[in-house]
Amino acid sequence: MTSHQQETYRQQETFSSNKAESLAFPTQLRPTVQIDVKNLDSSIKFYQAVFNRPATEVSDSNARFNPYNPPMDFQLIKRSNAQQRDGHFGIQLKTSEDIQRYKSRLETAGFDVELEEAETACCFSVANKAWLNDPDGNQWEIFVVTEENTSEVRCGDSCACEAEGCG
Repeated sequence: MTSHQQETYRQQETFSSNKAESLAFPTQLRPTVQIDVKNLDSSIKFYQAVFNRPATEVSDSNARFNPYNPPMDFQLIKRSNAQQRDGHFGIQLKTSEDIQRYKSRLETAGFDVELEEAETACCFSVANKAWLNDPDGNQWEIFVVTEENTSEVRCGDSCACEAEGCG
């Protein structure tokens, strides 16, 4: 991380941390992601493998995951009309070995990695990637950036950013 990026993050952390409300988490911010799913049980199994931890709450109509790394509130809502989302979700890891461990864990849980890519150019960076789909077809990219801040948009065959000039 550059010194400019570090300073930007410090400036963004200006929220008061005087009093915890109802749930403790290790950072000042915690994203919330909610997706609709057709089959709650299959989705719970998938996301338990993705986050490497069980759901923290489960009912007949929803489930919640509160992973610590990264800290987030991730919710699954059962809806009969759930549809695959445009775009994709992603998890950035630190090393290519981490991708292999992640891939092994998902395959052990019964989920197929759809595509693996090495040194793929996309969105101002080069990365090693593994792609998989959740039970509703939502794409997940597990990746490690091997070269960042390239001076131009360079997109490989599976570039998901669809930036102008890609394709």
